[in-house]
Amino acid sequence: MIYGKLYPLIRNSNIFDALALLSISLILFMSPVILIGKQKSWDFFFLYLFSELPMILLPQTTDFLFFVISFEFLGLCLYLFAALKLKSLLSLEGGIKYFVFGSIATVILWLGFSFLYGAFGVQNFYDLFLSLFSSLTSPDSFNIPLKRFEKLIFIVSSLLTLVVSLVFLCFLIKLGAAPFHNRQVDVYAGSSLVALVYFAILNKLTLFLTFFRLWLTFFSIIIYNFIFFHLIFFIIAFWSILVGFYGAWGQFHLKKFLAYSGIGNTGVLLLCLASMSFFGYFGFFFYLIVYIYSYYLLFYFLFLPKFYPNQAKELNFWYELVSFTRTGKFFLIFLVIVLFSLSGLPPLPGFWSKFEVMRIFYIENLFSFFFLITLFSILAALYYFRVIILFFLQK
Repeated sequence: MIYGKLYPLIRNSNIFDALALLSISLILFMSPVILIGKQKSWDFFFLYLFSELPMILLPQTTDFLFFVISFEFLGLCLYLFAALKLKSLLSLEGGIKYFVFGSIATVILWLGFSFLYGAFGVQNFYDLFLSLFSSLTSPDSFNIPLKRFEKLIFIVSSLLTLVVSLVFLCFLIKLGAAPFHNRQVDVYAGSSLVALVYFAILNKLTLFLTFFRLWLTFFSIIIYNFIFFHLIFFIIAFWSILVGFYGAWGQFHLKKFLAYSGIGNTGVLLLCLASMSFFGYFGFFFYLIVYIYSYYLLFYFLFLPKFYPNQAKELNFWYELVSFTRTGKFFLIFLVIVLFSLSGLPPLPGFWSKFEVMRIFYIENLFSFFFLITLFSILAALYYFRVIILFFLQK
C-alpha cells in the first residue's frame, strides 16, 4: 500500500485512474476552444489544475480524514467555479447556495465518520472492513453469551445502517438527485458555460466513481442485508427521472435544460446501483461512460461558436443557436448527432447504453426497473427531439 492505508490494492483502482485521467486529458484538449475570445476564462484553467488532485485521489482513498479533506478540497473548487462570474447576481447566488448545501453535506459526512470512529476506533475503511469480518463472525471472540452477542450484532447493524444512510445522503446532495435538485438547477443557471463543463463532466464522474466504490466494497455488507436501501434508491431514481422530464420539457434555457437532463440521468445511474447485481453494475459503468463523454462532445460543439465573430456573448438559450446554424452547417450536423445520441436514437452510443441497461433489467427479472428505464428513454427522447425540431422550425 502507498502512504500507509490511504490506497487499497483493489483491481478497479486502475479503471478509476484511467477514467479520471482520460477525462482530464479531454478537458485539457478542449481548453483552447474554451479560452478563445474570453481572457477571463484563464481563471477556470488554473482552478481546474488545482482540482485535478482530489479528482484522482477521492475515488481511491480509504482513510476517513484524507477522504474528507479530498472531498472538501473538491468542494472548494466547485464553490469557486459556481461563483466564477463575479458581475452576475445569478452566479453569486448559485455560488452561495452551492456553498451552503455543500457545507451541510460535508457536516453530514463528518457526522457519519465520527460515529464509525467512536464505535470501532478505526480511521479508515480497510480496518473497518477487517474488524467487521474478523471480530463479529463468532461469539467466542467476545467471550459473551449468545443472546448478548445477538444484541451486540443488532446494535452494530443499526449503527452501520445510520452511518451508511448519512454518507449516502451526503452524496445525493452533492449529485443533485431529487429531492435535492433545486440547488443544482440554480447553480447551473448562474454558472458560465466554462464552469458548467466542470460541473457536468468531471464533478459527476468523480462523485459517481467514489459513490460506486463505497457501494460495492465497504458498505456492501449493510446494503445487501437491508431491503430499505433498495426501496429508497428506487424511489429516488423514479423521482429524479420525473423531475428531469418535467423540468426539461419546454425548457429552452440551455443551462437549465442541461441541469434537468443531468438529474434524469442521475436517476438512471442510481437505478443501476439499486439492482444489486453484477450485470447492473456493468450497466452502471457503461451508461456512465457514454453519458459523460456524450456531454463532453456536446460542450465541445457549444463552445465552437466562439470561433465566429458574430457570436459575441455567451450562449444562454437554445434558440440563440438557430441563426448560427444557417451558416455553420458542419456545426449543426454534429450537434444534432450528439443530441440524437443523448435522446437514445439507434444506432448511436446513447441508444446502446440505454438498451444494455434495459436488457440487464429484463434478464434479472427486475420488471419494475425495466419499466422505469423504458419510461425514461421515451421521455428523454421527447424533450431532446423538441430541441432538435427547434433548429429547423424556429424562424
